[in-house]
Amino acid sequence: MKENRLFDVLDAQVFKEAKEEEIVTIAMLAKRRLNLNGRKRPTMKEVAFELGGIRAQKCEDIDLVSGNFETDANPLLSNKW
Repeated sequence: MKENRLFDVLDAQVFKEAKEEEIVTIAMLAKRRLNLNGRKRPTMKEVAFELGGIRAQKCEDIDLVSGNFETDANPLLSNKW
């Protein structure tokens, strides 16, 4: 990432499955996780939380595009009361 070559080393399949913003966010998270100073390094719990947020955003985007507003991720939007 120092040389700004992130997109040069990624497999083409990654570009098909993720937006550029998601790729950069995950790469930055991975970079923070590699920090040798443990106080600056996120815990695995924090990593899981951040990845969950990325996944939730991706699911929301898919639901909005497809028009499917019934989702178990957000019970307030579902008709399963």
